[in-house]
Amino acid sequence: KMFKNNEFDAITLVYVLHHMNNPNIVLKEANRLLNPNGKIVLVEYIIRKRKSKCHKFVKEEVSKMMRNAKFRNTTIQKLEDDIILVISKK
Repeated sequence: KMFKNNEFDAITLVYVLHHMNNPNIVLKEANRLLNPNGKIVLVEYIIRKRKSKCHKFVKEEVSKMMRNAKFRNTTIQKLEDDIILVISKK
C-alpha cells in the first residue's frame, strides 16, 4: 500500500468516479486513508441528456455508495444541471 491508514485529513475527487470500473473500491480506499475526523469532497456528473461513454450517477446512487463505503453525514448539492458536490465525513 502506498499510504498508511488514517494518513489524510481530507481527500478531493473531482470528476473521477465516473471513469472508474468500480467506484465503490475507490470510496472504500478513500475511507481507509482518511483520519477519524477526515472529510471527502467529490464533484461528479449526474445523469444528463448528452451522450457519453462514461458512467453518470443519480443522486441516490451516490448516497448509497457513500453509505456502503462507511461515510456519514453526507450532503449532496446540485451545482449545475448535471454536476453535484458531495461532502461527507469518515
